[in-house]
Order: sequence, then C-alpha cells, then structure tokens
Amino acid sequence: GVSASSWFAVQQITVSHNTSMMHRFNIDWLVRIALFAAATLTRSSAQMYPAELTLKAGWIPSTSFEGFQSDLLDRLVDIALQDNVTLTVEKKIIQELYGSNLPLISPDCNPGETTEVNGVSYECSDFDFLIGDFWPNPERYALVDFTPPWLTTSVSTMKYIEKTKNPNLDVTTLNEATRAGVPVCALESSYAERLVTAAFPDVNILHCTDTDTPDDCLNLLKNEECLLLASDELYLRYLQTQYPHFEVTGEHLVRQLLAWPMRKNLDPTASFLLNKWVYAAISNMVIDELYFEHFEKKLCPIGTAGADCELPCDPDHGSSNAQGKCVCESIRWTGDDCSVEVAQELNLIPPAIKAIAYCMFGLNALLVILGGIWLRVYSDRPEVKYSQPGFLALVLIGCLVSTSTILAMVQEDEGDGPVDACIAIPWLYSVGFSITFGTLFAKIRRVYGIFAQGHRSAAMRDVDSTRRASTSFQDTLATIGKVLLLDVIILVLWTGVDPLHWHRDIIRQDQFGFTLESHGICTSHDWMLFLGALIALHVALCAIACYMCYVSRNIPSRYSEHKYLTIAMVSNLQVFAIGGTYDTVWFACLLE
Repeated sequence: GVSASSWFAVQQITVSHNTSMMHRFNIDWLVRIALFAAATLTRSSAQMYPAELTLKAGWIPSTSFEGFQSDLLDRLVDIALQDNVTLTVEKKIIQELYGSNLPLISPDCNPGETTEVNGVSYECSDFDFLIGDFWPNPERYALVDFTPPWLTTSVSTMKYIEKTKNPNLDVTTLNEATRAGVPVCALESSYAERLVTAAFPDVNILHCTDTDTPDDCLNLLKNEECLLLASDELYLRYLQTQYPHFEVTGEHLVRQLLAWPMRKNLDPTASFLLNKWVYAAISNMVIDELYFEHFEKKLCPIGTAGADCELPCDPDHGSSNAQGKCVCESIRWTGDDCSVEVAQELNLIPPAIKAIAYCMFGLNALLVILGGIWLRVYSDRPEVKYSQPGFLALVLIGCLVSTSTILAMVQEDEGDGPVDACIAIPWLYSVGFSITFGTLFAKIRRVYGIFAQGHRSAAMRDVDSTRRASTSFQDTLATIGKVLLLDVIILVLWTGVDPLHWHRDIIRQDQFGFTLESHGICTSHDWMLFLGALIALHVALCAIACYMCYVSRNIPSRYSEHKYLTIAMVSNLQVFAIGGTYDTVWFACLLE
C-alpha cells in the first residue's frame, strides 16, 4: 500500500507543469522511497536471525581467566538480545589442555562419533567451540576457525616490591637479571622458560614446580631466591591483583593474540553471529572494562590514597598504589601526600667549615701583624740585626699572601657562577710561596756558597773574630724575582690558555631531568697539567734547598741560622709530599 501510494504521488508530480516544483518534489519522494527500502531490508535481515541460538562449549578451567571469560559470555548474551536473539551457551568442563583439545571441534570429528583426548573420550557433537585463552597460529587455523581476538598477552615478568635481603638490588628486566647473574623463576619446560632461555641464553633460571596454585613460584620470589618470575603476562597481572606486594614489569616477549576456536563446519549463521557479537564487545569497550576489572590493580581515584582512599595525594606529583600508599612520581617530591618539594642539594661548603677557614686566616694574619710589630720594636737588638730584619719581613709578607689563598678557596656560587676568586687561587698561592721560599732559598744558597768555596775552616775556629756572612737585601730580592718569574710564566700561560672558572656538575637528576644534587668547583680543562707543573717546580726547588742544607749541616747555627733554615726547608718539603698529593687527588676525585 505504501509503495502504491508512493508511485501515485510520483505520477502526479510528473504531470505537473511547474518544472521547478516537480524537480524538488521528485528528489523529496525519491529519498523517502530509498529510506523505506532500507528499513524494509533491515527488518528482513533482522528476521533472518533465529529467535534463539544454543551453542555448546568446551570449558577449560583456568584460575586467572575463568572470571573474565565467564563475564564475557554474560555480556555476549546481553549483546545478542540487541539483535532479538536469545543466546544460550551450554558449557562442559574439559581438561586443561590447549592444542590437544582442538580435535574435539575439528571437521574430522563428526556428530555421533567420539574422540579421545589424553585418555578421556568425548562425543564430537558435544562442542561447537572451546572457551579458553587460546593462541591462534597457522597450524591451529588450518584445523579450526577462531573468533576475533579479544585480548593480547605476552611472556612478561613480575617482581616482589617489599624486598628485605637485597633492598638496593632492583632488577626490572630480563636483560638486567642476566647481566647481574641473579636467578629468574619459571615453570620447568614451560613456554615462558623456552622463550626466555632462547632470548637470553646466559640467564640463570630457577625452576618452580607446576602445581594448581602459584604458591611455589611466588614463595621463591617472596623469599628473594629469585628476583623475577617469568610467565604469561595476563596470568601475572591476575596474580598481582590477588597479591598486592607483587608488581608486573614492562617486559614483553612475543606478543600473542587470544581467541576462542570454533568448528570450521559450524552453522554459518551461528558462526556469523558469534563473531559479530565478539566484535561488538570489542567496539563497545566491554573487553576493556572486563580487562581492567580482572587484570588491573584496584587503585584509589586521582588525588586520594589510603586503605579506604580517605587520605590526600597530590594529583600533580603522586598517585596511589595498590597498597593505598601515595607514591610520588619523582624523588623530587616527598611527604605523605607528595606535596613537599625536595630542596636541591648544592653541596656547598658548610658554614662551620667556612667559619674555621676565616678564623685560621685571621689567626695567621694576626700572627703576621704581631710578628711585624715585634720586628719593628726590636729591630735594633743584635739578634734581630744578625737575622736581617728585611729578610724576616719578606717571610712574613709571603706567609700572609700565601695564606690569603684560603679566602679565595671558600668563595662559591649556588648556580653556574661566575666566581672571580677562582682565578686568584693559583696566583695567591704561588706568589706567596715565591716570596717566602725565595727569601729562605737566598739565605741557604749563601751559606752553601760559603761552604763550597772552602771558607769553612777559619770560620769554624773563631766565629766571633770573623765578619758575619750575610746575604744582602738586593740578593734576596733577585732570588725571589727568579723564583717568582718561573711561577709567573706558568701562571700567565694557565690564565691565558685555560683559566680556572666556576663550574657546577650535576650529580643526580630525577627522570624528568630536574637536578636533585650538584657540586660546584673551580676547574679548567687542563688544570692537572698546569698544577702539575707548579708542584713539580716547587718540589724541585725544595729538594735542591734541602740538599744544600744537608751538605752545609756542620756550619754553626750562629753562622746564617743554618739549623732553622733546614727545619723550614724540610717542613716545606713535607707539606708538598703529603698535603700537595692529598689535595691533587681530592681535586681530581671531585672533577671525576
């Protein structure tokens, strides 16, 4: 009746003399006719589905997959109702075998016949498809059909996160376990063991028994007899939902699809509908919902933590784990709710050490000042004149300049600088050394010269009648200038070519690149070359001076103070041998 009415309307429009109106009405009614035809075809297709569909399934019991697949079947029944089909699945438990169970639905197993699997006989008519976590592969597909894959899995690993024996030994991947030589648990002769040993031939496998419960493998892992458990990923994810202190790692070896096998000669309508409904479960996110329900840990909502999700957890810097603990995303954040930012450790010189350094410099400066005052007050005394006041004053000045190096060394910056005092460190030390040592060297060189010239015998017999052998102030300045010139040449090259500058090295960062710890120091690229040249020069000068003191050891003390000069020279050499070596090694370790 509707078709006849439509045709009558089209005829009326055709005889119309208004061409514009006729064109508009033609399009309108053609669209209506097309929609009507589509609706008619849809109703016809829907009516092709049976009102009821009964399928017989072989059910493989599996602790980890049983809940998921049972819920999936229930959802498929609901999806079938949307197509006006009442789906009934008659389940019959079969042995927990996979490839060996496929003959139950192969084309060679016809209704009325029986087949035997692992010593158990089954009726071929009892099964249309099998319910289990089957891995489709070419050999199996040649024997049976498969539904659309509804999940993926792989061989993965799991670790125990509450270690006590080796808390600092954190192994996450099989590669790390192989390099560290730590045991990896796996069921003996299992697919996971074969795959792991093939990928990592040197891995240390510790076998656990194949039982109906995972207690053996988990106990080995919990007792830290092995640090990883290798098995099917979904099986491990199921275990971690039951045992919160275990955690699945990101390891993935050989991705596998999971699907249900069906008879190749299954009724085409039944096969079509089962596939259609599985596809619907995938596209409607039913599979995703079931996956998170059965294979993911139940976590608190964002921003909360605690056993009952009653505690706060900063949503920007942390999240709750399976135990309800607020875990910070980075070690940059701390506190029970991950809201406290950890201050960067700059490894600055402690204030107490700085205070001691300033006090030591102040003490030395005070002694120099007091020594200068004493020298000025008693400059006319015979003992002072005998020791040459100008000589003693230069020693004091050299000590003060050299000690000033302490002030430069305690200067630092919390960032990347600059610290201008860096360049002054070698200059203050070397200039102070040149003045102090050059003065002493001039004096001992004069004594050694007298000894070498053979003037010793008369002087030894009557010191009072002999004119005091002295070193002129000009000779002392000349010697200081020569020693200082050698130092200045090295220092000018160092300053011009590769000057010391402030540099802050990053010691530790979080996974996002934020610096957690750093250390600043005055350094340069070739500092060891120039510092080594200075130390070699100074040690050589000290060694020469000590030699002169030794060969002149029999000259009386009053004759140019040989005894005290020797003590000073040996003391300088000891400082270089002990302190210089220590400082160089310490400085090098900091740079490394």
